[in-house]
Amino acid sequence: MKKILLLFALFLGTIINLSALDTYFQIKLKNGAGQEWNNLIFGVSDSATAGMDLGLNEKEIPDFPFPSGVFTAVALTYDSTEQKDIWSYRSVFGKPQDSTLFMVRYRFRLFFGGSNTVTMRWANLDKHINSAYLIDKWGGNWLNVNMKLQDSAVISETLVDHFDVVVVYDFADVGVVNYQDKNISIYPNPTSEFCVVQSHNLTKSIEICNIFGEILSYNNVNDNFAKIDLRNLKPGLYFARIIDANGYISINKIIKN
Repeated sequence: MKKILLLFALFLGTIINLSALDTYFQIKLKNGAGQEWNNLIFGVSDSATAGMDLGLNEKEIPDFPFPSGVFTAVALTYDSTEQKDIWSYRSVFGKPQDSTLFMVRYRFRLFFGGSNTVTMRWANLDKHINSAYLIDKWGGNWLNVNMKLQDSAVISETLVDHFDVVVVYDFADVGVVNYQDKNISIYPNPTSEFCVVQSHNLTKSIEICNIFGEILSYNNVNDNFAKIDLRNLKPGLYFARIIDANGYISINKIIKN
């Protein structure tokens, strides 16, 4: 009987893990002075919330203006909880549950630093990005780039410092089996007291976060096996942010009974 319950718990844990879906892309910047900025990240995640997601490294940055000479870029996210715009280095949105095809418009501001030109580069976009266009604030009069066909763009007009990335996501072909993370197991899940996180790769740390992205506990692991204490948490939905020795991040759902 215990073996059956354990297998059932493992099965539930697998289903929970498979529901997480992250699609990110990064724009890397380099200005004419040779300075680089590689922290600008956009995307959607099932574990994202309307507020700032600490579990996804969405950190609010200082108020404007920036000091002169700074070369950086920041993303604009509308926080529906606080009903205000928040600038961060990551702009991560939750995946709408009522549609498999949807559009997200990201906005970011670029600070040129000691240069009058900036080159923007990105890797091949995820297969679930149907289309993506990088345009300037004025609707593409200065810059209008199809990011699926090109991997870079150059802007040489310092007065053009606000940009939009308009992305259409298509998750119509998403199946449960496509997102099975065979390297990580969490069991039992749901759980009432403890859960075990087991990974094929060496796990460096595990953070337990609530649905608002607040980190509730930090576990230094440095092992392939970790027992996580959840007794102090109220029943509900939580997220385990698992970081392995190579810096790879996996976010998995945990249900506390």
